[in-house]
Amino acid sequence: RMNQVFAELFLGDGADELFGSYLSHRIAQPIRNHIDYLRTDDPRYDTYPLFEDNMDFLKRIAEPEDWNWRYNLLVFSDEEKKGLYSPAAAQTAAAYDTRRHLRDYFNGLTAGDPINRILEAEFRGFFPDQVLAFVDRLSMAHSLEVRTAYLDPDFIRLAASIPGRLKIKDGNVKYILKKAALKYLPRELVFREKEGFIMPINSWLLSGLRDYVSEMLAPAMLKKHGFFNASYVRRLLDGFYG
Repeated sequence: RMNQVFAELFLGDGADELFGSYLSHRIAQPIRNHIDYLRTDDPRYDTYPLFEDNMDFLKRIAEPEDWNWRYNLLVFSDEEKKGLYSPAAAQTAAAYDTRRHLRDYFNGLTAGDPINRILEAEFRGFFPDQVLAFVDRLSMAHSLEVRTAYLDPDFIRLAASIPGRLKIKDGNVKYILKKAALKYLPRELVFREKEGFIMPINSWLLSGLRDYVSEMLAPAMLKKHGFFNASYVRRLLDGFYG
């Protein structure tokens, strides 16, 4: 019998989701400030850290309800998805509404401040459904047993109790975590620019994979599977390859 050997690997998954890092985390407080400023005209709220140079974007997605502005950050709206699906697939998915799903989800949150609310929402949803699933599949494919220290239940409870203003502060994401790390690591390492695990998908699609994309998304292929509207997909491809 063949014995499979697993190597253990400690990863930092959960740090971004618990202490704030992504666009939706960074923009939560500026949106609240913008809404409060419009409501009260109080100059104390007229401050938008990290978004002073991108106010058009902030104003375009800002909504009083956090579930609503989070919906505005999604790749496809419900209306766009209905156009993307084939008639049969659209009918099957007709009972599902992403905007309503987010509203119901956010209504069940326990956090109060805008940063912790978006962190809690994504930690309960996007994080296990997307991030952890991706990490699990990738690590198992290489026989790696991943250990995620930040996901210790006691540590999660501690992180959830910290106010959002200490998680993103003065333009620094994961601020309080970085301050704690200074005790053990050099400052230039702790406060270095973030490097994400982003593959050059667009470059691949625009160069060597273009013929493959055209073949896989050809009308005949889409009709074979029956999930997507071929004309809508063609418009997306024409817009992408322009």
